[in-house]
Amino acid sequence: PRGSSQSAAALQSFAEEPLPKELTVWGLTEASLAEGGRGSYMTAPAPAQLVVLLLPGEVNTIKRIARSHDIDPLLACDLLCDWMVSMVPKRCRIHALEDVAALGLDMDRLNRVALN
Repeated sequence: PRGSSQSAAALQSFAEEPLPKELTVWGLTEASLAEGGRGSYMTAPAPAQLVVLLLPGEVNTIKRIARSHDIDPLLACDLLCDWMVSMVPKRCRIHALEDVAALGLDMDRLNRVALN
């Protein structure tokens, strides 16, 4: 299917892209899968379901997103939205448009959450 080839191409591009020093890497997992529950961890409590490359700033800029093949796009979108809400009052800007499309995420929903 086209969606899976798009997703594979996005993941390949993500893996090959050089990581600029100013970016931070976030691994996101559903709280129910983390032994210690919801929170920020220096060591991952569970495998990441989403990996987000973020350029921190007055408005955080999401540069890239990768999604594990075993997480549904709707759940991935929920997870990403919850994470962005957890950063309030900081706002986010999403520049990972190709990743969002390839991974089947809801761009309109993500933008509503990011910019509020």
